[in-house]
Amino acid sequence: MVDGYAKAAQWVYEQALQPGDWHDGRLVTMAEVRHVHSLALTPVWDVAPHPDATDRERPGSFREHDIEPFGAGMQPPSWTLVAAHVQQWAEDACATGAKILAGTDLECHVVEELARLHNQFERVHPFIDGNGRAGRLVLNLALVRLGYPPVIIFRQHRDQYLTAMQRADEGDYGRLAELIARSIIDNLERFIVPNIAGPARMVPLAALADKDITAVALRQAAQRGRLEAERGADGVWRSSRFAVDAYKKARHQRKPAPPDPAKERTDKLYPGQRLSAGESLWSDDGKIRLDMRRDGNLVVAQGTDILWDSMTAQTGNANYLDFRPDGNLLLCKGDGTPIIDWRAAGMGGHVLVTQSDGNLAVYSPSGLPVWASDRLTGGRVVLVHGQVRAKPVRLI
Repeated sequence: MVDGYAKAAQWVYEQALQPGDWHDGRLVTMAEVRHVHSLALTPVWDVAPHPDATDRERPGSFREHDIEPFGAGMQPPSWTLVAAHVQQWAEDACATGAKILAGTDLECHVVEELARLHNQFERVHPFIDGNGRAGRLVLNLALVRLGYPPVIIFRQHRDQYLTAMQRADEGDYGRLAELIARSIIDNLERFIVPNIAGPARMVPLAALADKDITAVALRQAAQRGRLEAERGADGVWRSSRFAVDAYKKARHQRKPAPPDPAKERTDKLYPGQRLSAGESLWSDDGKIRLDMRRDGNLVVAQGTDILWDSMTAQTGNANYLDFRPDGNLLLCKGDGTPIIDWRAAGMGGHVLVTQSDGNLAVYSPSGLPVWASDRLTGGRVVLVHGQVRAKPVRLI
């Protein structure tokens, strides 16, 4: 049944782009009605034909049995009148289609007129089996030729559909028209809009749902802030294909562990690097830090206690500590103008370290200290013969 319906649906949808050779410009013909039924029913018929069918009632052929009244009282016409009823229905459909394409005013809304045509086809019940499938496929044939997306009645909407058909049997086509209109809009948003919009365009979440993720799941992700989306003034959540693809890729990945502040800390700065505003160098035990503060001050601190500072607050919020390639240490303004020069150039400095004794020290590649700051907290960096503890020179 699925293979047959899929084949028939494919043929119907192709009519929107490449009408068959037999198409003469009319909205639908009796021959096309029979062709659609044959495509949809033949595969299942070859396996399990209708038990009451004669050889003349195969798929694509009209019934030669009368049908008992339906539960709500609708009585299909006698089988001897089926061909005439289908022909009359096709002529009515073609006339209606011509008015729609010409922009002629109708007595009711276009979708309500299509609902009427669909209901009248089902009231004829022209085949011994498969009338619902054939009728919906024929409705879609009319829709695609009129420039509308096809209608898909999902299983969860079946009861609503049957209720709407019963109301239509009584001449009230409003509920059936609403069901058809909602399906048209849903398919427009689900299949047409994303292909036209492109992957970066914001479209309703219903248009981005697929076999891997439902619209409900997308809405929940948007509400939780896990999917990049926005809710419009109309209350509809919208996102993009890019955002949904990124969410689908990330949602099953294990969340990374929160960063360990101790592992994120560094106590070293190398020649050619700088300590910018808002950054810190930590001692290896995590107790002492060198802060390049955003107010322009360079501070050695232990917890909330300041052990030493450069007294350069308010000199610029982009100040930075520059460890030059020649080994010199400079406190500079954002434009590169030096404020303090620690005169450490030419000493073979390889790495600047924040130490747990509160000192800053520059070490050579061999691990010997070649320069130390003047900040004392009781400990001292011992210098080898010929090395100096340089006094800083304030330039500004």
